[in-house]
Amino acid sequence: MSIGVSAIFGFFVILSLLFSIQDFDTVLGSEYDQPVLQILVDLYGENGAIALMTLIMVCVYHCGLFSLVSKYSHFVRRA
Repeated sequence: MSIGVSAIFGFFVILSLLFSIQDFDTVLGSEYDQPVLQILVDLYGENGAIALMTLIMVCVYHCGLFSLVSKYSHFVRRA
């Protein structure tokens, strides 16, 4: 269930990023070497893009952390 919901939301995130591209050549030739960051800079400015990319990195980190914790939590002895 959660994989399906994540796939649907991920599809809409990618779709919204694609519709947010203002200049395709600028996104590909970005000085940041990161197309998603360039799209966010175009939309929200540099400070807003830094805040959003930081939020994205924190969310990705916690997603991996929680995945590992849930996978190996059955090894922990419960008192």
